[in-house]
Amino acid sequence: MLNKNHLLRIWGEKKLHPLLVIAMFILLSGNSLAQVIVNLRQPPPFQFKLEHMWKVTLINPTGGTYKVYLRGEATELKEGRIITATSAPFLLTPGVKNVNPVELVPMKLNISNQKYNDVIQNIGVVPTGDYEICVTVIEEGTGAELGKQCISASTQNLTQIELIQPEDRVRFLSGANTGDDFEGVRIVPGSFITFSWMPPSPLPAGLKATYEIRITEIYGNQSAYDALLSNPAFYVSKNIYSNIFMYPVQGRQFAPGRRYAWKVTAYINNVPVSESESREFSYAGNRGGEAATEELPERNQQLNKTSLYTGKSVLVASTDNSFTTDWLYNDEDESETEPFLFKGNAQLNFEAGYKKLPFSELPQTRFSAELNPSAEIYGLPFLANFLYTTEQGTERQSINSFSFSLDVEGYKEKMRSRLEDKVTELATGWEKMLLGVNAFGIGTNYPTYTDFTLSGVPVTGVNFEFNPGIFYSAFVLSNNQRSITNIAYQRSIYAGRLGIGNKDESHFILTGLYAKDDENSITPQPENLTLTPKANYVVGAHTRLTLFDEILAIEGEGDVSVLTRDVRDPSLENEVIPSWIKGILEPRVSTSFDYSYSGKMSINNPGSATKVSFGMRMTGPGYVSLGVPNLRSDLFTYEAKIEQGFLTKKISVGGFFRSSYDNLIDWKSSRTTTTGFGVNLGVNIPQLPFLQISYTPYVQKNNDTTEIRKVENKTYLFSAITGYTFPIEGFNFSTIVAYSGNDAVSLTGFSDYHTSSISVTEAITFALPISFTGTWGLINTRSPLVDSDINNLDFSLSETFLDYLTNTAGYYIAYEWGLNEKTGIYLNSALSVWEKMSINLRLEGTSYKDIKDDSRSYREFKLLAMLSVNL
Repeated sequence: MLNKNHLLRIWGEKKLHPLLVIAMFILLSGNSLAQVIVNLRQPPPFQFKLEHMWKVTLINPTGGTYKVYLRGEATELKEGRIITATSAPFLLTPGVKNVNPVELVPMKLNISNQKYNDVIQNIGVVPTGDYEICVTVIEEGTGAELGKQCISASTQNLTQIELIQPEDRVRFLSGANTGDDFEGVRIVPGSFITFSWMPPSPLPAGLKATYEIRITEIYGNQSAYDALLSNPAFYVSKNIYSNIFMYPVQGRQFAPGRRYAWKVTAYINNVPVSESESREFSYAGNRGGEAATEELPERNQQLNKTSLYTGKSVLVASTDNSFTTDWLYNDEDESETEPFLFKGNAQLNFEAGYKKLPFSELPQTRFSAELNPSAEIYGLPFLANFLYTTEQGTERQSINSFSFSLDVEGYKEKMRSRLEDKVTELATGWEKMLLGVNAFGIGTNYPTYTDFTLSGVPVTGVNFEFNPGIFYSAFVLSNNQRSITNIAYQRSIYAGRLGIGNKDESHFILTGLYAKDDENSITPQPENLTLTPKANYVVGAHTRLTLFDEILAIEGEGDVSVLTRDVRDPSLENEVIPSWIKGILEPRVSTSFDYSYSGKMSINNPGSATKVSFGMRMTGPGYVSLGVPNLRSDLFTYEAKIEQGFLTKKISVGGFFRSSYDNLIDWKSSRTTTTGFGVNLGVNIPQLPFLQISYTPYVQKNNDTTEIRKVENKTYLFSAITGYTFPIEGFNFSTIVAYSGNDAVSLTGFSDYHTSSISVTEAITFALPISFTGTWGLINTRSPLVDSDINNLDFSLSETFLDYLTNTAGYYIAYEWGLNEKTGIYLNSALSVWEKMSINLRLEGTSYKDIKDDSRSYREFKLLAMLSVNL
């Protein structure tokens, strides 16, 4: 390479004119800074984190080797320089070098502008603003700058999407109802469920957010979060411009008796910027094919249901093992305990005829098998669950699962039934020990500790919870997710709890969690800067005090989280990070920490049918627990609720008030406040029509002083349901009328949306084993982009033969004026082969016609078969 020494030798040999040599000498001297070429990768849109500063490639075109170090600087265009970071020295050999973060250890960080201390410490990102990011290569010893590159980056820190409705675990009925209990129930015409959420805020000036909604079916004992990660989408829609979305005519009908999970993702310029938490709902139509009971099988909650078989009950396993297996035992059998007793059930499902449609990821044919064997060994019940499905995909988390557990809740229930009020007095020592076991499971479990530490994630390993007397302990040792190329690293979770008191009553419990990704499990593509191997520590305490025979309860929780966003990053010398954290772990460039706390006081007086509660919670902007996915952070919330019953709960009134705000450490361009309240009335007096009314408005505003960035979003929800059942000459008539309205109003009007629906359902039961159900609904939608009116008609006729064969035929039609129409017909037969086996067959044909775009039309003819066996 031509350098200054070469020029001096050439000049001495008089091969060049002296003036030319002098000019080239000056030029090379001025370019000495550019002996090394620096290529700094552009950070992901709308964000910049400290670790992005070291995503750099160096090119040394000289023949020499240099000992160098890197200096990174971040300068905000208005505030000036805010961060300077310096790496350890390393050797730069000739050629191309992708900088390995390990070579940069240890790294020193200096925050020039003290205003940003908390932001860097708690979150590891820079506040909203426009930045120049520079990386300079400096030769050690001489201090000469060998190369430098600067890039521009604009950051926009946003609130997380907040889901409004449907509420978590709500049950939808398509017109019909099986009883008079409407708590947690919503009436909809057909499958026209309305979804709503609060948008992220504040958005960059002049930009609009669009949304994607994803709905998946939940299999077995999956959580909503697990189903969305693992299962193919039942329905997915993108480029939604409003924060209200009504399930469209084009979508497939929700299947009766099944559970679904949903979430919403926000995009700016097709870049994902915010993702909501996960929720679930169940659906029960008035068409044939529902399960014997259409109750939502509340995962992670103990349920007792009545079986079809006399003298038997169905137990869903313990809270934290979350098995939805139907373990049958005989309530009336008080005989001597047998040494070994095997029971259980199995369900096989086969479905064929699905079309490949742009809004669905379901395969054309699918098969699933769920086996739930149980065994009693000297009265001690054990449960197992096997789930297999052909929908397993290499690009998603695993659906197929196995779990094994001790059915502690079932065992306790049998003991309580046998010993009644003298459980602790008459129980043997062995039985007393088992009474202290709250959960014991091997395989895939869904343990729940607290809302801030561990909840909703699948763990494949060991889950144990023990609470004998006043001693409490629990632990989880497991894998959390499998590795998927360019999508996810393999992750393990280890968690434990230790405390005194009763978990469900007064107690003090310490919690710890450690989650770690295996950085060697996959090699993501170099341009994928968002997928990194993480590590997470969480420690906390939860306390609860119950007084006055559990009428008054006071509880609180505090937790600290330390997150390393990329375990491959270099270690960091930073005085900002507290010394006690440095003593526990080695902070890295991408390490941040924060905390959360909550408190709640509640009064529950059954004698006066009064429930009152007041609570508050704070989640720091940098608080993250990998055991609670998509936890909404940077949020302070307070909430009050009241419920009051009258006339022995025949009349109930209730209400709530909730307000929250973000930007707790001034890292966003403005503070966003969301306020909502709700009132509801329930009337259920015998011999009179029942009535349920609720009204809930939400307002979201920010305090931005720039007019174009101001936010004021309003959402209004109203619903009313009434109905009456009456007999006429051997016929039973049940009439239900439901109305709901949803309005979204924005400051600009661009995202305004209105939808309302009214439905009338009539169910008639004849003296013969024949029943008829019909629903008519009208849905009205108004928005700046589309106006629509949908008429929906759905009716079915069922007949039972000899108590073991039920046939159902039905027809439905939905017509969206001038846009599209869908018709369907179905035949369903449920046959009890004998007491322990049943077969369900369903044929369903659907025809969808898009009037404006025939390429979106489709026809589908499906066969669904289910075999259920109880041993």
